[in-house]
Amino acid sequence: MLQSIDKQLMTIGSQADRSEGSSRTSCRTEAKQAGMATARLDYVAPWWTYWLHNFPHFNFFFQSVDSTFRPVEASYQQSLMFLACIGAVGLGLSLLILAVYLVCLCCCRKDIDEDTKRPDSRCVTWVAVVTGLVICSGVGVGFYGNSETNDGVYQLTYSLYSANHTLGGINNLVAGSMGNVETGLKQHLERLDEIFSTRSDYLQALRFMQLMVNNVIRELTALPDISKANVDLAAVADQTASIEYYRWLTYLLLLILDLVICLTLCVGMAKQSRWLLITVMTFVMLSLILSWASLGAGTATAVGTSDFCVSPDKFIVNQTTDSLSADVAHYYLFCSPNLPNPFQQSLTVCQRSLTTMQIQIQGLLQFSVPVFPTAERDLLGIQRLLNSTEFSLHQLTALLDCRGLHKDYVDALMGVCYDGVEGLLYLSLFSLLAACALSGVLCATFQMWTQLGSRDKEYDDIDEEDPFNPQARRMSYNPRRSNIHSFCSYTSNLSSQSSLNPPPQSSASNPMPPPEYMNQSMLFGGSPRYENVPLIGRGSPPPSQLKQQRDKLRQYQKRITSQLEKERLLAKQLLTDGRKEKALLLLKKKRYQDQLLDKTENQISNLERMVQDIEFMQIEMKVIEGLKVGNDCLKSMHEIMSIEDVERILDETQESIEYQRQIDEMLAGALTQEDEDAVLAELHAITQGEDIALPEVPTEPIPEVPEAAKAEPGKGQCLQ
Repeated sequence: MLQSIDKQLMTIGSQADRSEGSSRTSCRTEAKQAGMATARLDYVAPWWTYWLHNFPHFNFFFQSVDSTFRPVEASYQQSLMFLACIGAVGLGLSLLILAVYLVCLCCCRKDIDEDTKRPDSRCVTWVAVVTGLVICSGVGVGFYGNSETNDGVYQLTYSLYSANHTLGGINNLVAGSMGNVETGLKQHLERLDEIFSTRSDYLQALRFMQLMVNNVIRELTALPDISKANVDLAAVADQTASIEYYRWLTYLLLLILDLVICLTLCVGMAKQSRWLLITVMTFVMLSLILSWASLGAGTATAVGTSDFCVSPDKFIVNQTTDSLSADVAHYYLFCSPNLPNPFQQSLTVCQRSLTTMQIQIQGLLQFSVPVFPTAERDLLGIQRLLNSTEFSLHQLTALLDCRGLHKDYVDALMGVCYDGVEGLLYLSLFSLLAACALSGVLCATFQMWTQLGSRDKEYDDIDEEDPFNPQARRMSYNPRRSNIHSFCSYTSNLSSQSSLNPPPQSSASNPMPPPEYMNQSMLFGGSPRYENVPLIGRGSPPPSQLKQQRDKLRQYQKRITSQLEKERLLAKQLLTDGRKEKALLLLKKKRYQDQLLDKTENQISNLERMVQDIEFMQIEMKVIEGLKVGNDCLKSMHEIMSIEDVERILDETQESIEYQRQIDEMLAGALTQEDEDAVLAELHAITQGEDIALPEVPTEPIPEVPEAAKAEPGKGQCLQ
């Protein structure tokens, strides 16, 4: 029985060896084809890194330092700090030049004679224009450099995340395989040992499988430095991304500040404004300091990164001597076909051990299950664990291959040494151009300040009596205000009723009527200034312009509506032709234009509401002006007629009425009673003798009198 099992196992083993050999041969063939199809990635440092690497390195004692990248050594750190001091030296020279220029401008400037012509500002203008163009050019270079540096750092962080994912997958696969072998297989083998206790041949097969399990555990544990390679690259990538974000934001704000300085300088020179020039000088000083500081920091960073990029492999090998062996480091850094795979032997032993255990399990399932049915469950469990472990081993073999990690390594170097260092060079160029141009801007601003001071001094010396002085002409303008009196102010000075009719003036002495917009102001004693002109038409858009804008929006709305209808028909035609993608694109465009129509409708409603508000405000202004005129007229009339005058006039009127009544009584008393009777008799005879034609009663309604005419009968006359 045992001999038959051994023969069967040998047959299965030979078949498995042949299948394994054929699969291994096919894998080698595929690997060779893949290697021929994709050439190995090589890294070559760019020329600008060698140029920066050859920069002289000095420590604080002005001693030459080796340019090899050694960031932990104090002498190398001092050499980078020495390069960063270039910015401080440039800032000091700029301030010194500005101080000398100010001294020459303030103390050594000769006074200009009164007869000589004041020097023009063309030189200052050209200096400002040239420096503005230089700043704008530098800002363009800075935007490009900032973007390039950001792209390089992003490529670095992406490669670090990818490498961390690969290392994490390796650790997970090793831990999973170790767990399956140590816990699952041993438990199943212990239960099978109890089941096969009566059969020594089966126990011998189990002992052999236990030996294979120990081989797998030993080889997985003995993988070269696999546990020490667990580096948290994700944390490094997160820290790098955070630093890069603040660096990118700082440079972006500095670029925007330089653009704001150029704009403010143009506005300040155009308006000749002192406070704008003060603002420009403040921002220029701040930007000058930041530009020199960024130049020093960028130069030091570029030189240090170039020292690393010239020989990165050497630095990494020296840094990983304690955690990785030299053959593993060289395998991943160079990924050369001539270098052996340090994990190949361990992976081969694990693969053969798993294949041998598969053969043993197949033999036991064939011969022991009919005798021991309870052993089938454990044997199938062992087979499943072996299959999963073998699959994990294949994945581990693929992840341990040098091509994945080497590609991440080369991509990181490309991002840092190509895009990163190139971007830093452009940023350093921007800082240098901006610093030099800002120094010129300060000089031009100082010169402009002195010209503004001399101009103000000349304006102070202008004679106000000079007829050619525009300000004197504005002050001398007086449209014969003293010769024109308003009705109310004129009548307010009269003390008797006889003065209500002033003597007529000769036509020669009548002044010319003032302009129409000055009549109302002159009537009530105001000054004929431009401020009395109505607000509409003086800088604010009239309603007609708003209505034109509204009509233009309506025309635009009609055009978009017609275009939407055409596109809808075209979409139907495209759907009929089977061109669904283009129809969907047209519908998306139609949706966007529908949103534009909604916005246009809102704008039209806003314009209509604004026109209505303006027209109503004009009516209110006219009403207010009418009320103001009436109020002023009433005040002037009240000043003419006081309460005491009214009482005096009423008393005099009452006395006159009483006197007239006495006269009437005296005249009425001249006829006797007999005369009155005779008169009455004659009247009676006339009325009895002939008919008197009386007028007909009118049938038409009597017209109503307006209430305004009843309430204020004299107001219209006063206004006229």
